[in-house]
Amino acid sequence: MKKVILSVSAMLVSVLGFSQANTSGVSSVGTGNNVVVTQTGSANDSKVNQLGSNFVDGGHENDAQVAQTGKKNKSDVKQAGDRNLGSVMQLGDKNKAKIDQGVGNAEDNIASTSQTGDMNTSSQKQRFDNNMATVTQTGDGNAATQDQSSGPNQSAGNTAKATQTGDDNTSWQKQVGNSNTATVQQFGTNHDAVQDQMGLSNVALSVQSGDSNTSSQIQLGENNDAFISQSNLNNFAAQLQVGDGNKAIIWQDQAGSLGSDQALQAQDGNNNYAAVDQGTFGNDLPAAADFGSINISAVGSVAVPFAPHGSNLAAQMQIGDDNKAYTSQGGQFNESLSWQEGNGNDTKTYQYGKSNLAATSQFGDGNFSRSLQIGNGNMSGTGQTGTGHISATFQNGTGNMALVLQSN
Repeated sequence: MKKVILSVSAMLVSVLGFSQANTSGVSSVGTGNNVVVTQTGSANDSKVNQLGSNFVDGGHENDAQVAQTGKKNKSDVKQAGDRNLGSVMQLGDKNKAKIDQGVGNAEDNIASTSQTGDMNTSSQKQRFDNNMATVTQTGDGNAATQDQSSGPNQSAGNTAKATQTGDDNTSWQKQVGNSNTATVQQFGTNHDAVQDQMGLSNVALSVQSGDSNTSSQIQLGENNDAFISQSNLNNFAAQLQVGDGNKAIIWQDQAGSLGSDQALQAQDGNNNYAAVDQGTFGNDLPAAADFGSINISAVGSVAVPFAPHGSNLAAQMQIGDDNKAYTSQGGQFNESLSWQEGNGNDTKTYQYGKSNLAATSQFGDGNFSRSLQIGNGNMSGTGQTGTGHISATFQNGTGNMALVLQSN
């Protein structure tokens, strides 16, 4: 039996407000309820609460839709149970949207938020598995938060996606559980993206187009993948992975000879893979002797000429055995720093341009280091401590310097 509280009909409620500071409160208990709230003006407040406990053999399939036009509006949607849909659309500045879905073993919920304007905030919380959360923000100074947790029931994993267009926006995504996917896309300048995942077989993807953007990814667990793609100038990317069998890749491409990018990678575990590509477009790089190809297969191997780039920094640190670290840089005044502690590790560094610096340190047994530099005035330094190491350095140009130190 459906209970009706406040201004709710059994199947459909539509609340229209055309003045300032309107308040709408909707609460429904049961399954298959639809709630539609439309408010126009400033400082409006909408609260939708759809209750019920989830069942193993079914769900609640409630639908809540909120549309607000104006400034300083607030929307709060809470849905308990399975297969619910919560949707919020706000047009204006300084609006706030909150969607909270699921209790206990809730699953298959969908949360969607769309905001157009400046200084808006969006918060989405989903519990258990196979949920989807999307947020789209257009404007400046917006903030989006997505928090998902999946349990051991069906454990299909959750999906979170954030898209922001404008300047000075922030996105934070947190996922706990296995087989989750988090994606953030930011277009403009001075964006900040943070992705935090804990569990197994998770995927984090951050795409930023513009200047002075920052992207950070943290993954705790095994067999996780982290990808960061940044274009234009003065961007910063950082990846931290703890566990075995993880993959971390950073692409940074800046047009012209000004500006600089920074890429930092840290991995603790075995059989991990780290790669940084700065300004080389992911090409197959020239081979020399046993150097082989340093191509990052996820990007492709289209033959295009190298463009002038600024002074980039790539720093990689790996602790564990059988890890691989690759760095590819095109331009001038670049720095590549690789540090590996463990056995059977492999590092490759490629630099194209002039006055570049490559430094590699390996501690353990049976490690392999390769450095290839093409251009003038480059410096390459390799230090290996342990037994059974191999070091290869290739330089093409004039005025280059190479140093290799090996000790037991």
